[in-house]
Amino acid sequence: MRFLQMQWHDHERARNAWDIERAETKHRIGKQEGDLRKQKQINQALEKQIRMLEQALKNERAKTKASRAGNASAEEEAKESANGKAAVKPASKSGMAEYRREHHFAHLLRAIKSQC
Repeated sequence: MRFLQMQWHDHERARNAWDIERAETKHRIGKQEGDLRKQKQINQALEKQIRMLEQALKNERAKTKASRAGNASAEEEAKESANGKAAVKPASKSGMAEYRREHHFAHLLRAIKSQC
């Protein structure tokens, strides 16, 4: 009789331990699923920011290209096309500001993509 009581208590302890382990595992799974959902939302927000920054960069480049095209004289373009050289614009304050802005956007894009 004593043996059966000991076996029963051992069985109950094992079952209780299993129930506790099962509850802890369910808790960990729920926490990890929550973290996954949170990371997906962060990822979607970052991807949206990347798209917005890429669009802003494209717009800035188009604006810069249009302003440079408006400022360039026909003679300079003819000389450059005749010589076969790439257009090299003299450095100016506005040109440097545009370069810095483009460089900053590119740096932001790389930083955000590395976080994804």
